[in-house]
Amino acid sequence: MTGVLWTTVSMKHRVSVRPSKILLADDDPSYADAIERELLGAGYQVRRAADGVEVLECLRKEVPEVLILDLVLPRLSGDAILSMIRQDPALRHLPVVILSGALVERESAGVLDGATRIPKGPLKGTAKELLVVLGTLDRPDARRPQRSTRTPTPRRQVTELLRAVAHYETILDVLGLGLVEVDGEGKILLANIGAERILGADRSVLLGMNVLDQLPGACESRLPGMLREIAGPGQSHQPCYLTTGERTLKIEMVPLGADGAASTRVLILQDLTLETTLDRRKADLLGYACHELRGALTPIWLSLKELMYLCASVGGEGGMPARVQRLEDEIQRLLGMIEDLRAVAGNEAQLFDLQLSPLDMRDVIRHVVSLQQAQATPKKVRIRTKLPYSVPTVLGNRDKLCQVMHNLLANAIRYSPTGGEIQVLAEVRGGGVVVMVEDQGPGIPEEKREHLFRTFHLGSGLHKDHGGLGLGISKGILDSHHGVIWAEAVEPTGARLLFFLPTVAEA
Repeated sequence: MTGVLWTTVSMKHRVSVRPSKILLADDDPSYADAIERELLGAGYQVRRAADGVEVLECLRKEVPEVLILDLVLPRLSGDAILSMIRQDPALRHLPVVILSGALVERESAGVLDGATRIPKGPLKGTAKELLVVLGTLDRPDARRPQRSTRTPTPRRQVTELLRAVAHYETILDVLGLGLVEVDGEGKILLANIGAERILGADRSVLLGMNVLDQLPGACESRLPGMLREIAGPGQSHQPCYLTTGERTLKIEMVPLGADGAASTRVLILQDLTLETTLDRRKADLLGYACHELRGALTPIWLSLKELMYLCASVGGEGGMPARVQRLEDEIQRLLGMIEDLRAVAGNEAQLFDLQLSPLDMRDVIRHVVSLQQAQATPKKVRIRTKLPYSVPTVLGNRDKLCQVMHNLLANAIRYSPTGGEIQVLAEVRGGGVVVMVEDQGPGIPEEKREHLFRTFHLGSGLHKDHGGLGLGISKGILDSHHGVIWAEAVEPTGARLLFFLPTVAEA
């Protein structure tokens, strides 16, 4: 835009005290067209702006005598524009008429103080009320500083703001992130270019629509509950994943403002279709490889068992049977690694959109300990549990958290000496529940603890019997629960593995 073009219709009997130049900011083309016709018929000069950034550009080039402002605008909301006008010495006396359907929630927040308010309604009545209000406004020229006398600082600020808006929109577009601002009921108040691409509709069409209607399967997901939840400003919720056909969306929500249910929310949309497709292909490839490797090793193992049976009559210390036994141990180790690979493939494919529900971690611990006791008995390893009388509820997937406990206890049993003891404790700490599994095995060197939970990493002593996949799987599960897992040393010997899960109030 190289200049400001004012549309005008002359009137012979114009009242000179009425403002003549009006900036009409509204993103609804049909409604704005109708209001503009009424204003032109009354003799006003009209300039149009369809979004918040365009409003700022118009104000930077030429200040109107009245601004008619809709609060719900793309790119930059009317609330933000009103705040900027109040802070600019050259614009703070500009009469602003708020013509919007979002007055009730804004009035309760006190953001419209000092502005004339007209609720959007039937066009005829609204236009009549608007003309009455405009007729009562004096020309602000005498009390407003002339544009030519203003210092260049505000102009630079507006220019920098416009550049920053464009810059961050470009960054978000490159990252493939869609931002949608909604109210507590899901009505779309603002959307960026990335949201247009993800939702498949223009922003002018999306505004005022319910976001749940624009996302297939959203009503049956966690998203409606997320919109109803009240959290502090800036506190993100656990992401929601929507999978429809071949498409997967990750949705995160961050509340804005400190008014609880009356504040708006920002939904961060990320299209993970490509990532999930690659994950599925990787899982399919691992599953196929595991199937083929197991199919090749199983006949070898069966033949070896038959050979061991035939050689049993030979006997002898260190003879053929002992070597065959070592060979069988290696085959069993390879078969165990194949099962771990299969578990990794299946686990990564299942971590999207976990079905979470409130649960008591003490029930999970008792259930897994009762099952693992059968593995500990042959080594005469005792499993002792110490659980508090009550613990806060956590939000989790029972099957996946049982898998974490199975992995930790299986490792503890594997590396415990014969006749050793394993302790399983739970305690409330730091806004959540901490579960600890401690053994009396060889321990984990400090330099290896940092890498212990990486998939396929070999920890202290793990190279003998295990590929380290169980702990990597456990970390992935806890990450999806907003949890943390770590290891500590035990003196004089042993390992202590702990994980933290936030309680329902903190999740």
